[in-house]
Parts: sequence; structure tokens; C-alpha cells
Amino acid sequence: MVIREALKYGIEQLGGVQTPVLDTQLFMCHVMKMDKLKLLISGDMPLNSREKEAFIKLVMRRAEGEPVAYILGECEFMSLDFYVTKAVLIPRPDTETLVEAVLERFPKGKLLEIGSGSGCIPISIAHYNKNISCMSMDISADATAVAIGNAQRNGVADRAQFITASVFDGIDGIYDCIVSNPPYIESDVVPTLQTEVLKEPVLALDGGDDGLDFYRYIISNAPSHLTKGGLLAFEIGYNQGQRVSDLMKDDFERIEILKDLAGLDRVVLGYAKG
Repeated sequence: MVIREALKYGIEQLGGVQTPVLDTQLFMCHVMKMDKLKLLISGDMPLNSREKEAFIKLVMRRAEGEPVAYILGECEFMSLDFYVTKAVLIPRPDTETLVEAVLERFPKGKLLEIGSGSGCIPISIAHYNKNISCMSMDISADATAVAIGNAQRNGVADRAQFITASVFDGIDGIYDCIVSNPPYIESDVVPTLQTEVLKEPVLALDGGDDGLDFYRYIISNAPSHLTKGGLLAFEIGYNQGQRVSDLMKDDFERIEILKDLAGLDRVVLGYAKG
């Protein structure tokens, strides 16, 4: 089997996924250890038996609905590379809207993130602004281990630190910014999600009956952990902007709802009242 034949085989096997061509090319690049351009111009280069076997295994895993990022063990976010395992949600481009909003509005200080996952949010913030130090927490020890590895991988382990804890447990001191992308999908919607989404940790998806459980808890406790005028910023579901804003009105001001590149509500943020 040569590269051209392998690509054709992969595309045929992945006809039921959204991006069969891209996924097949990513698997070939991974197996052949070459970039996409070289791959495409090396169409008649043969695969050895090890490469062929490895490629077919990757394609079969994808055909069964396993996400590409879990298969390859990494993905890109904010132009940085992150390790991912089944212990963490796969970073998504939508979340870059949250990171960019914080970077635009928070020039320096101490940031607390709730729900580390892969660590992509605080690590990206620390990478792009060296005047920000981040502390992040996650209830999953496995997720914490992934985030610590990603902080080291991206050279910010001195300013992006991670602990295993429930929301606000063990947090002393006051922060200038709190940021979170909490679970926000309604409980009865979770079982209806795409097969590959359901391969991700359900604890990081399920936000309770109306999807707002974590917002309520974080908003009610955030004022005691924020400086006066401190920033609170959330990622939200596309239909949650007004409801999350209403939850924040008692203790926060200058509340904004920001849209993502698709024009959907994606971020709600506000500043702690004095």
C-alpha cells in the first residue's frame, strides 16, 4: 500500500464522520511523521508493515466514533499544543473567545480558574501575558495531571499551577479575576449528544436540570474571592447569555454578553461591585 492508496482507504472507511479527508490526512501525517504538504506530494511512497498496521488501527478507532484528539493524544488551542486524554474535555475553538476576552480586559494580576480540564484556558492566558499568574482547580486528579503536563509543555509551569479540589475548596486569598468554562449542558440533553462527544467525561458536560447549576454556585461564592472591581468571566451555551447575566446582577456590574465567530452568545463577564 502506498500513501495515495492509504488515503483513499481511510476516506472510504470514514465516510460517516464529518471530516473524513482531514481526519485521514492527520492520521497519515502522524504515522508517516511528515507534514501535510510532504504527505500530499509523496503519493507513491510505500508504507512499511508497521506504518500500515498503525494507520489502519487509527482509522478504525475513528470509525467507531472516537474523537481525533483522543486518538492522537493532542490538539491545538490558541496556536499552542496540548496533551489530551479521556480524562479531559477536548479544547474547542469556541473557548478561544473566552480566553481572548480575558486577555483584552485583564492586563495583570492573579487569576483563578475553576475547572482545569486540559489547562488550556490558564495556560494560554499565562503564555500570552507574562504579567498574569494563574491558579486552577479541578475535581479530577487525572485532569490535574494532564494540565500540569501541559503547563510544562508550554513553558508556563511557574505561572500556571493546578490543584485537585472541588469548586473553591482550599482557596485562600483574593484574586483579581475568576474564569470558568463550567459544565453547562442540561442533564436530559447530555444523552442525546453526538457519539464522539459522549466519549468525553460526562462530569465536564452535565450542568444540571437547566444547565446553570455551576453558574449559580460560582456566582454566589465568587465575590468573597474577588477584589473590588475584579473580573468574573464565563463560557456559556448559546442560549444561556441572558439567564447567566441575570444571575450576576446582584453582585456584578458592567455585565457583557459576547458572541463567538459564529455569531452565537459564548461569553458572559462582569466586574465585582464594591
